[in-house]
Amino acid sequence: MRELAELLGHGGVAPPYVLVGHSFGGFNVRLFASEHPDETAALVLIDSSHEKQFERFDEAGLESTAPEPGGGEIIIGNPAVVPSSLPADLQDLARSFTLRAGFIATLRSELRNLRVSAGEVQAAAPLPDVPLVVISHRVTADGVSVRKGKLWLDMQQELATRTSRAQLVMADTPDHYVQLSEPEVVVAAIRTVLAESRPAPAATSTLQ
Repeated sequence: MRELAELLGHGGVAPPYVLVGHSFGGFNVRLFASEHPDETAALVLIDSSHEKQFERFDEAGLESTAPEPGGGEIIIGNPAVVPSSLPADLQDLARSFTLRAGFIATLRSELRNLRVSAGEVQAAAPLPDVPLVVISHRVTADGVSVRKGKLWLDMQQELATRTSRAQLVMADTPDHYVQLSEPEVVVAAIRTVLAESRPAPAATSTLQ
């Protein structure tokens, strides 16, 4: 998280911060908040990864996107796949980015280090007691995916207990990319934590 702290500093973005993270980005903002509690005003986690998700999927016999450390080379089979919920006019642009060597290398590195990142979050200090909204996609009922979906929802509910001012919001979409399919849900969550993180106006009294 040193890089993020330096980026914010060099960019002249003063704390405190409202941190918003999707999927793996949930690890990043949680780790930043744990390491910089005095600079964190609030958090929004959008279908966020959970630090124990890989071991829980393993225990349930469910496929995981995270290989075991030292598990060999990671093959990126079809890097041209982009979220179907991305606006149509951006599909081709996004696809062109996924075909670049830098994107493929970054994706391979992320997948290779998912379990390492999860371990870093597990070892981090608890989150500061700030407003927190956890947004989860809707679980669909079809075979193996419903088992994985229910386990995912259990972990989202668990994330929504990490501060005393936390709440879980269910998006009405089965799409993992909630910010694309239901952006208004994300905007509403950000507005909620902004309002809750602002200090109440000081009371005034009038002398007669």
